[in-house]
Amino acid sequence: MTNVENQRETEVLLPGHIPLLLKLLEDSLHADARIRHPAEDQLLKSLEPRKGYCTQMITIAVQPTIPSYIRIAAALAVKNAINRYWRNRGNPRTDCQISDEEKSSLKTQLLGVFTEQDDKIARHLSALTALIARFDYPSLWPDLIPQIQAYVQSPDKLVHLRALFTLHQVIKVLGRKRLAVDKQLFKTMASQILDFVYAFWQNSFDKILRALSDFSNQRPETLFQLKPEAETAKLTTQILHGLIIYGFNEFQDSPSIMKFLTILLEKLQACVLCRNSVPPNPLSFYLSTFIKLFGKLMFHAQTSQPLAFSSLLGHYVPYCHAQLKDYTNIQDGKFLIYCMSFLRSAIASPAYEDGSPASNFIEGYFTVDVQREILKLLVGKYFVLNQEDLNEWESAPEHFVIEESNDLTLLKPRACAEALFLVILKKFPSIRTWFLDAVKEYTLAPVATLEQALFKDAFYFAVGSASSMLELNFSAWYLGQLSDELTKGGPGHEILKRRILWLIGKWGTGLSEITCAKIYADLVSSLNDSDLAIRLTAVNSLYCLVNDSEFEANVFLPHFDSFLGSFLELLKSSSEDESVLNLVNVLSGLISQIGEKIMPFTGQIMQQSYNIWQHFPRSFLKSAIIRMLTQLVQSSGDCSIHYGILVPIIRYSTSVDNPDELYILEDGLDLWYSTVDRATSISGELLSLYPNITKLMDRNVEYTKQCMKLISAYILLGREDFLKVHIKDLAHTLASVVGEVRDKALVHLSQPWEMLLISFPQESPPFFQLALEKILHLVLTESDKALAIRECIKIFARILLQNPTYFFSFFNDPSKQNTLPALLHIWIDKFDSLGDWRNRKLSCLALISLLKYPDLVRSHIPLIASALTVISGVLADEVYPKSDFVPIDPEEVDFDEFQTDLQRASASVRYWDLLCNKDPIKKISVKQFLSQTLAELQAVDRGLFEVLMQATDPVVLRDLQRCIQA
Repeated sequence: MTNVENQRETEVLLPGHIPLLLKLLEDSLHADARIRHPAEDQLLKSLEPRKGYCTQMITIAVQPTIPSYIRIAAALAVKNAINRYWRNRGNPRTDCQISDEEKSSLKTQLLGVFTEQDDKIARHLSALTALIARFDYPSLWPDLIPQIQAYVQSPDKLVHLRALFTLHQVIKVLGRKRLAVDKQLFKTMASQILDFVYAFWQNSFDKILRALSDFSNQRPETLFQLKPEAETAKLTTQILHGLIIYGFNEFQDSPSIMKFLTILLEKLQACVLCRNSVPPNPLSFYLSTFIKLFGKLMFHAQTSQPLAFSSLLGHYVPYCHAQLKDYTNIQDGKFLIYCMSFLRSAIASPAYEDGSPASNFIEGYFTVDVQREILKLLVGKYFVLNQEDLNEWESAPEHFVIEESNDLTLLKPRACAEALFLVILKKFPSIRTWFLDAVKEYTLAPVATLEQALFKDAFYFAVGSASSMLELNFSAWYLGQLSDELTKGGPGHEILKRRILWLIGKWGTGLSEITCAKIYADLVSSLNDSDLAIRLTAVNSLYCLVNDSEFEANVFLPHFDSFLGSFLELLKSSSEDESVLNLVNVLSGLISQIGEKIMPFTGQIMQQSYNIWQHFPRSFLKSAIIRMLTQLVQSSGDCSIHYGILVPIIRYSTSVDNPDELYILEDGLDLWYSTVDRATSISGELLSLYPNITKLMDRNVEYTKQCMKLISAYILLGREDFLKVHIKDLAHTLASVVGEVRDKALVHLSQPWEMLLISFPQESPPFFQLALEKILHLVLTESDKALAIRECIKIFARILLQNPTYFFSFFNDPSKQNTLPALLHIWIDKFDSLGDWRNRKLSCLALISLLKYPDLVRSHIPLIASALTVISGVLADEVYPKSDFVPIDPEEVDFDEFQTDLQRASASVRYWDLLCNKDPIKKISVKQFLSQTLAELQAVDRGLFEVLMQATDPVVLRDLQRCIQA
């Protein structure tokens, strides 16, 4: 970088740069990427790190003559710069880019803009103040809260509200800090300002409620003038919420909080009364807002500190109970949700131990009569589908079914009522018998109207929700009543049919074979219904049954043919991503349960899966399709006739260049392996996929295990054809990965390597010269890594045993002088940690083969003598096995999961089985090989032989002689 460029990089941004910044901000919002991207790059890379950047951007943000969209962009730019450069992170590029002087200036500017007229700009500026407070308060900005308090007391209403909103933002940010020291600082601050905020809250609410209580005598403009007071009431409620929930460990020790929570209920009752009795007016919106905020504060206070709140249960529980009965505006259900959530939390709170005052109150209040009343209310009022639900069913059936299956406890009154219903059944188990009797009474009654059908549907919903707690003979109920109701007509028939199908998903596990057969038949039949919601519900229930360990696959199999046709039609007609995802998961589960009997239907499923793949671009759907296809391939066996579908999906999903790589790559590798593993031979299409492995391993070693499994399968199936095309790519991959992966990953890396050495002992080693040099370096320099050393020694042992010519030529290279003795020393020293019998026998045979080279023996007598010591141990295990020792045959080794049940083994497993039979480890006896090799050495050079014997421990010699003669 030149001196001129350096000067530009360090130049301070001054007011004279504002026109440039305005132009760049406007360009950064341009729709044309050719204009937008250069502007963004210049702002972020060139200007943002420079001193004065935040100061000039704030100047732009507070300038009222500039368009608001540019001012907002400037405020967001300051926010990003503060996040990057405010704190010293030790990074040379980000170290103290914002000077202390500029920080002080920014703080002053932000506390001087409480007259801002634009609400959006004011909110962004308040957020900036809160962001800086998160970093600097209180150590570097101790007077922040007092300064804001001073502005809050301003007679100017705009300044007052802007300051109050800023205080709310600061409290929200500081209250969410999690470090213990930060929590303690917040608690100290909360105790100091609680009374200050409470005074404004009480004063503003008194004015509003006084005006509304005398509504008939108020002029509309008078109520309109109270809107600033309403804003004050809203903001102070939000601030008090943060202070109380996060600022006090035991708020019963604070008289102000207890007084506030007591008055809160009074204000809540007054707001509800005004909202329901006073005609629409300028404050109506605020009344609904207050009610929601009060409900939220009430619920959070009880859940955050149940013991502290216990003395107030006697006031709040009856009120929330009353709201269940008297709530008049169900469409605005947020407050109702908070009331039901409060009751649920109060009943189920583990803090209210048996015998405590709170527990005694709960037991005393929720008498049997109250329990029955609430259950009737929940079922008869909140479980019943309303007109809005029915309209959604008709206009958006997929969304209707999806929403019912999601957990919406804090979002929907019905879901919250269900949670309260279950808590009551759990807390008071004696009520369950009464409830089941009520169910029988109401559900056996004939249905003559839509209203009766909806009421019956609500009871069925209650029974399904409580399936884990109710003792009910579902088989008898289904065969005796529910199955007949599926085919009956009449008002609301579709509603009841869908609910009965839904009930199957809740209760249809662990049933008799007869009941299962009837249920499966009814579910499959329902897939032909004209109502999409009914068909989707049937599939959802089937999904629940399929995922159960007691699913009767053999009972379902006779229905599978008719099921699949209807199911695939449903798949075509579904448009919601979540619906399609659920359908794919159902099919995947069924394939898993049915197994190889799915083969006659493989073609249909493949084609429809490919159609979905092409029409639904979402990553999570692609992932589900790949997993389903993997299950299908594993169950179907060789799928070569479907490579036209499988290969493009595998190629895309395993490409490092596709935008969905993060979500589908691992699933794509599993599908690829299953496809290759089930193939009978390597076709041209499968060979064309191999470059994806090379690219993936070049970029990321995270998937070493999956890639090595694939390479192993390619070696076993492709053999010469594979090596001709990809041996250099494979050698490059192995060489690049050695040293980059952890010790455990070397186990996976060595498996295809060893396969090549067994299959092509003469042809393959020269291609791996670089990889061998790297593993030699690893052995010699990192001998403490036992697992890695074991795998590396296994490779050298294989080469020494099967291609000694290449082995010695490798070590005769001048650059590797004296490395062979060093390797042998580590090899012998680590012999006992080589793992199982197979590895130890391989190393033993390789070491014995060294005796065939007199010059080597003569040069390294002590090493060879030490080798005889470890050889004697393996020989003794072979000749005199211990009672608990059974040598593991190579055929029985789980070689990267290839060795499975040979009766249904894939072609790659069978090839590996044949390869193992040719392995010298299986063919050669340690005893015979040692005896023969020693005899050859004695015949070639008797003097050398005697020197070696003299150098060997006499005990070892006796053991060797005894074993050889045995």
